[in-house]
Amino acid sequence: MINTDRKTKNNIMTTNMNEPKTPTADKAKIAVMEKITMAAEKWSNGEPMGYVECAANDIVWLDELGALKPISGSETLKKYLESFRGQIPTHKFKLLDPLFQVYNGIVIVTYRYQGILDGEEPANPYQITSVYRYENGDWLSVHENWREVKQ
Repeated sequence: MINTDRKTKNNIMTTNMNEPKTPTADKAKIAVMEKITMAAEKWSNGEPMGYVECAANDIVWLDELGALKPISGSETLKKYLESFRGQIPTHKFKLLDPLFQVYNGIVIVTYRYQGILDGEEPANPYQITSVYRYENGDWLSVHENWREVKQ
């Protein structure tokens, strides 16, 4: 991985060779799915901030829950998701059919989030596309798109 904080001197570009290398595709998939699962577990327990914990500073978030336009930046996302505190019922969930695309330092994963309230039929699932970028030794979400699947 090339350091994005490259410096030029006499038109010669240098990079930090001590920067962590991008993990293998398998390790990247596992790490990103662990982050997605952690955030989903918090959400299912009424805590929306798990998604902020996964977010890069330059995240773009789109959903059909209440965002009327794209949300840009982790601070704006934090304020938006704060509005969901106390409104998310505790529920079980399933993360279904994850499909990964892995590129050098980027993971795109598409999956469905199926919420299940006790004693009720499962709600309409959400189709989610998440894009994670590897930076400073961590996978951070740079794009989230949630769309309810109408059945």
